[in-house]
Parts: sequence; structure tokens; C-alpha cells
Amino acid sequence: MKISNQVKQRIYHIISITLLATILTSIVNVLYDFRVSGLLISMIAVISMVVLYLVHHHSRIFLVLLFSIVVVIGTFLYLKKIPFFLHIQNLWNFVVNYMNGTEELHRNYGIILIILIQGVDCLIATLLCKQNMVKYCSFAGTFVAIIVISLIGFPCTRMLVAYVVLVNLILLVEIGCNQMEATKEKKQVATLHLLPICFTITICIFLLPMREDPIRWTGIRKAISMIKEKGEIVSEQIRLYFAGKDGSYEMAFAGFSDGDSDLGGEIGSDEGVALKLKTSTTEYPGYLIGNVKNIYNGSSWTTKTTKITDESSEYINDLYELALALSRYQANEIDTKNLIKYENYEIVYEDIRTITKFYPLKTSRFVESSGNKEKTDHYANLRFKKLKGEGTNYLTYYYMLNMDSEFLKNMLRDSDTFTYDSYASRFDLEALQSFRGDFFKQGIKWDTFNSAYIEVLKNRRDRIYKDYISLPEALPDRVYQLAQEITQGLTTNYDKMKAIERYLNSLTYTTKTIEPEKGQDFVDSFLFDQKEGYCTYFASAMAVMGRCLGIPTRYVEGFYVDYEDKEDSYYSVKNADAHAWVEVYFDGIGWIPFEPTPGYVEKFYKEWKPISIEESNSYQSSNPYMGQNQQPPEIPGQEYDEVEVVKTDTRINTDVIFIITGILGIIMLLFFIYFLGISRKMRRLYKEANNATKAVVIYRKIMYHLEKIGLSYTNTETLQVYTTRMDQIISITPHSLKKVNDLYMAIRYGDYAITDEELAIILAYEQEFYEYLKITYGRMKVRRHRWELGITYKKLYNW
Repeated sequence: MKISNQVKQRIYHIISITLLATILTSIVNVLYDFRVSGLLISMIAVISMVVLYLVHHHSRIFLVLLFSIVVVIGTFLYLKKIPFFLHIQNLWNFVVNYMNGTEELHRNYGIILIILIQGVDCLIATLLCKQNMVKYCSFAGTFVAIIVISLIGFPCTRMLVAYVVLVNLILLVEIGCNQMEATKEKKQVATLHLLPICFTITICIFLLPMREDPIRWTGIRKAISMIKEKGEIVSEQIRLYFAGKDGSYEMAFAGFSDGDSDLGGEIGSDEGVALKLKTSTTEYPGYLIGNVKNIYNGSSWTTKTTKITDESSEYINDLYELALALSRYQANEIDTKNLIKYENYEIVYEDIRTITKFYPLKTSRFVESSGNKEKTDHYANLRFKKLKGEGTNYLTYYYMLNMDSEFLKNMLRDSDTFTYDSYASRFDLEALQSFRGDFFKQGIKWDTFNSAYIEVLKNRRDRIYKDYISLPEALPDRVYQLAQEITQGLTTNYDKMKAIERYLNSLTYTTKTIEPEKGQDFVDSFLFDQKEGYCTYFASAMAVMGRCLGIPTRYVEGFYVDYEDKEDSYYSVKNADAHAWVEVYFDGIGWIPFEPTPGYVEKFYKEWKPISIEESNSYQSSNPYMGQNQQPPEIPGQEYDEVEVVKTDTRINTDVIFIITGILGIIMLLFFIYFLGISRKMRRLYKEANNATKAVVIYRKIMYHLEKIGLSYTNTETLQVYTTRMDQIISITPHSLKKVNDLYMAIRYGDYAITDEELAIILAYEQEFYEYLKITYGRMKVRRHRWELGITYKKLYNW
């Protein structure tokens, strides 16, 4: 839409007034130490500029808005019984006491005063800008003012300096434009067109350091950091594409191995922070699963699993299988307070770029922002849909097991005799329903458990025995023999895996390793030649020896969290904390972690603090069934530091809704009344007008609508030529715009007395013209143009 020079002149005048008023307000803010930020003052300035424009050039709209706001706020204060005048008195008392130095600054009162001062300053600036010479002196005076303020010891904010620089640049531009040989209107329009240059120069000066200690460039640094992060993600995606990788987490990310997929190699020192996290407990170490691998080929681990056809989530199935296992015992047999705890992590990605979604074993649910959804959760490895980096965050709730619990140990031993075929025939839903009230009070959807779900778990068990049991044919026999020797005389899978774990814990941990001979199996080399290594060596050996005994195992890479490095309530997880461990599948129970690496095992099996019978009974009676979305209970005797989930409260205060709705409602009502009044007045004027006036009004309406649809009259053609051209574009037979134009010209310039029959011709054309517009451009557009025309209806009758 083309803006006329007159409107541009008005805009420039309003900008000048607003800038001068804002400088005066900022000076008051500095002198009286109201501590209102420059950004907030700028926002107030923008609002005041809009108000000034409405007051000067659209007074009716301003009065409608003002009336609406006053009525709605007045009604709100009355309904809420808010003592408005008491607040005014309190504000006045604050001003008096603050000026006398007997009262500290109240932030809200400071903001209110700045708003009022801006209003007063706008009135002062309006008076100062009436005469050019006074305005020039005022603009130049602002520069002198900040020099004086600095000399007497008051700090000049960058925003204040920027405003002063801007108005003085505008002053120089306006003085330069005034040297042009043009009208006053065109000179001010020329100045307005140069304002963007003034703003650009001011912004550049604003970003420069003001003192000996330079500014921090926080905003620019954040923008550069964001661009850099996005660029690195794109670069990493390209690198991974050509490397034939998908961006899943690997130990090589943290400097383990030489960068290829083979196990072993030297460990690089990388103290970079990969993750930051908050947690509800720091008493026991944490393990975050990153990459679960199941195929061992003699030199490395890869992932290849059977395709899952059902829609179940693997991590949920693993938790629910544990819940079902516990439900097979009587509630009084389970020392629940010393067996399992409901905990949580808030995980924040830092210097890491991966599609991997880290999570602890026995996770029940995630709370995360949109865009952080995983590609699929049917498998043990959780993956985002695209590469993620710094700033990615989510919350995970999980159940932590007491790995030193005697009950858990015995339950794992009992799993050898469990089969889903026998359990399906004796599955007791009622017993399960009663059990849920005593255990797993959070994060479990108990309605999931039925006979069909038992079949899902059975199929899952069969897949695990297919995917997590294989070994390479070239694996030396002595590895099998060693596994048999270590577990000789033991009858349960649990005791066998514990024996292997103890054996590996007796070996030496070192980061200085020797690569296996070419063609030699990695685990064989470790167990019989080196007998020392780091986590990947120990985890690989345990997983392989477990499979030698026919026990399903999986090799897991992720992070070990020891909660030693804390900053701003977050614990840092460094790349150096990357770790590998083993998880073993027990029939009817699920995956259970083991720690074969020396130096980690002591904390892994750390004894839980026991809870007394009195505390346990108190806890049991005071905790009825809790739904999935409720927070975990506080366990007596346990130091419980619950993670605070920071969410944006999307609920809008009802008072705000009332005020906004009321203001909008009154504005709409007033505009409706206003347009209704205009419509009635137009009808009355038209009814009282003679034929000549009616013809002129109709002609002007038609020309207005033609201009609105892009067929306006130009100075390069006569009205005769123009109307003939319009008849060719808009064919309304038997009527024509040329005939209407001829009658208009005769009335306008020849004092022609138009007859009723000729007026009827014009009316007929008008009716057909409006029908054409409605069909071609739509009724709403035509109606909107008629409303716009109605606002300036008086111009139709001035001829």
C-alpha cells in the first residue's frame, strides 16, 4: 500500500516527539535511580508513539480505545473490590518517601512512575517540537545533558546514549535536508527516508564498548553460538553420511579407540562436558544407556535385531516385565523400601551431537519438549528423528534397583524355572490388581496387563534368545572352557554371571593396552594374553562368556554418573565418563545390569540405607495409590532432592481474560454503533439530496471501488478514455460506465439538471456493478471497502 507524503510527514513528527520524550524519561530514570531497564523504557516509548499518532490523527479511535479501557478496568476494579484510590494514595506516599530517602525502591511503583513520566514528557516534547528552532535546540541540548550527567557522577546507560546519538543524527540530517529547494512536507519526507541509516549507525555505536571494560556482547555471542551449533550439526550430518554412520552414540565419541568401530586402542583424554543433569538422588551412581549392541564379530560390537511387528515400547516392556515378576510374590514377602526407588533425571545435552537418546534402565516415562520425540521406541536403542546437540533436554522417570538386595538375588535365581507358557495359564488379573496398590505406585499403566500382553512378553523373550545369544564361529574354544571353569558347580544363571563378574573384577584395570595380533579374537586376547584393559574389555568379555553358557547378554555403551562435578545445581557428565557394561536377561524378569570393570563394582553394589519397620509402616499407610502423573513420594530417612521440572504455565489468569475480552467487546460494540450511525447518516443525507448530488455520490463510490480493485484512474488518460477502457474490462450490458461518466461531467461542469430517468440509469449501473464485484472479488471484500468508504463519507458530498 502506497503511503502518502502527508502520512510520512505525520510519522516523522511523531517519531521526533517520541524520541525526545524518551530521552527526558531516561534522564529522569537515571537521576532518580528508578532502575527501569532501557528495554522496558523502549517498549513504553513504542506504545507512547502509537498513542501519540492516534491522538494527533485518529482521535476518534483513540477515544474509543480509551473509553473501552477505562470502562473495563473500572468494572474489573469494582467487581474485584480493589481499592483503586487507596493504591493511588500508596503510590503518592511512595513518591514522597522515596524522594525523602525514607523508603526503598519498589520496582512496580518505579515502572508505573516511568509510564506516567513518559506521558508528561510526550506533552512537553509536543510543545518543544512545534517550532523547528526550539526542536533543534532541544535535540542538541540532549547531548549537553548527558555530558553534564556524566560529569556530576551519574551513570549514563547505553540505551540513553543511543537515543541521544540518534536524535542528534536526525538533527544533522534534517538540517541538511532543509537546504533542499522543496516544500516543508517534502523536506520532512526526505528526512524520514534517511532514518534507517540513522538507526543503523546508532545500533553500531550502541554495540561499541562504552568503558575500559568492554561489553560482553552477550546477544551476539548467543546468536553466533547458535549459528555455530547448527552449522556443526549440519557438518556432522554430512560427515556421518559419507562415513556410512547414522549418528548413534559410540565410545569413540569420548576418545575411546582410534575412531573406528573396532574394540580397544588407546583412550584419548577428553574432559569436555557431554551432558548436564539434575537428579532426585546422588547416593548411588547412575548409568545412562546410549547404545545397546548385540552382535559380536571377534573385533567389535554392532546392532542387528529382529524386526518388531507389534507397537509396544521396548523400555516399557522391560519395566513391565519386572512389575509382573514382583506381582508373582506375596506383598509381605517383598521388602519394597529396600528393593526399588522411583527416581528421575533431567538430562541436558552440551558438547555432544548425536541422534542417541540417553536413558536409565527401567525407565517408565519421558517428559520432553516438542521436537524431541524419538524416531521409534520399539528397540532398546532410543533415537531422535534427527541429530541433536547443545540445548536438547528432557526428563526421564525410572525405577532404580538395589543390586545388593537379597530378595532380588533370590528372585533372579528363581527365574531359571520360569516359562511364559505355564504363567499364561495361571495369570491372575485380580491378584495383580490387588498387588499394584502395594507396589509400583507410579509410572505403571496397570490396564495394560492382560492375557494378550503376556503373549507380547513371551514373543519378546523369544526374540531376545534369538538376537542376544549368538557368537562368532571363530571364537576360540578356550573362551568357552574358561567360562565353564569359572562357573563349575553353579546351577543358576545369576550365580554363573556373578562368578564371571567376580573373576573379571580380579583382573587389572588400565588405559594403556596392547592391540590383539592380527586376526586374533579381541576377548580371547584380553582373557589369556593381556589380562588387563578398560571397560570395553571387561564388558565384552563378560557378555561373550555369558553367551558361552547360553545366557542372553547385551553389550551397553553410555555414561557412568558419579555426581562429583556440580555447577549451578547441575552435575556435569564429561566425555571421560563414557563407560561400557553388561546387561543380562532373566526369564520373566527382564534385563539386569552387571558391573565387570574393577573400580566401579564397589559403588555399583553399594548397600542401601535400611528403613526401620516403623518408618516402613508409616510410609505404607500415608501413601495411597498414586496415578502416573503424580510426583514420587518422599521416603522417610532418605535425603530426597526431587528434580524440579520447569514448565511454562500455559494457563492464562482469568482476570487478564476478563479485561482483554471486555476491552475487545466494548471496542467492537462502539465500532458497531459508530458504523451504524454513519450508515444511518449516509442514508439520511442521500435521501435528502437532489438528483444531481445523488448522481455525483454514486459516481464517486464507483470510482473508489475501481481504485480498490486495482483499476484506478491515472493522469495519463482522460476520463472518457478511462471509462471506455473500464467498459471493455467490466462489461455490464446494456449499461455503461461511459454513460455514467458523461452524466457526471455534465452535472459537475455544466450545471446539468439530471432527470429521474437518467438517475435511474446510474442506479441501475451501480446495482449491476456491485453484483459484479461480489461475484468476482467476494462479498466480504466489497463490504469491507464500503465500510472504509463510510468513514470518509463527508468527502462524497463535497462538490
